[in-house]
Amino acid sequence: MQTVMFGAQSTAVGMAEDLRNGLIERFRSLVMARSAVLAGRVLADALLNMFGILLMLGVGYLVGFRLHTDLAALVAATGVLLFGFAISWVNALLGMVAKSAEAAAAASLPLTVLLAFPSSAFLLTGNMPGPLRAYADHQPLSATVNAIRPLLLGGPTASHAVAAIIWCAVTQRSITRSQLVPRKRDGRMQAEENTVAATSGLQTPRRTGARRGRRCCSRAPRAG
Repeated sequence: MQTVMFGAQSTAVGMAEDLRNGLIERFRSLVMARSAVLAGRVLADALLNMFGILLMLGVGYLVGFRLHTDLAALVAATGVLLFGFAISWVNALLGMVAKSAEAAAAASLPLTVLLAFPSSAFLLTGNMPGPLRAYADHQPLSATVNAIRPLLLGGPTASHAVAAIIWCAVTQRSITRSQLVPRKRDGRMQAEENTVAATSGLQTPRRTGARRGRRCCSRAPRAG
């Protein structure tokens, strides 16, 4: 889980770099779904998370970890990718509102800390103080860990799996609905677009229309 959480930070950094370089605006000018660029970034990071999970399982097997359930439970435990997919959408939103890649990395770190450390991933929540225990018992990372641990070591997992799926589905759905609305272009992004248009020898429609209006006014016959 910690590998997935820290790996999801690359989504925020990559999204901020794409926005700063003008790649997102170029993609938005094409005939394609509005969420295709974001979905492509998140899916690519999900594949990277899958590689990291397989690598961690292989290393764990080499150092002595053994599965206490069956192969079907192991396949079901790969549902941690669903959690990584949802967290990647959150980091994609952070990358969109950040002004630079450094700001995106700084914004995604508190999310990782607030989810990873006060959870059941490192210690039992029963040993935590009251308010911290209430938070740790009702956050998405704890629900996902409580669902995956019995799938690998044995034990009841149905209720925890349902809670984890609900958390991931609600998070992913709410973030995707908010990202379908285009973000307002600030002065920095407009200046970058003007620079790209100037270097490519093109003019923006607004300026072209203004020049045409001035030409028409200059060619109008004088009265009297």
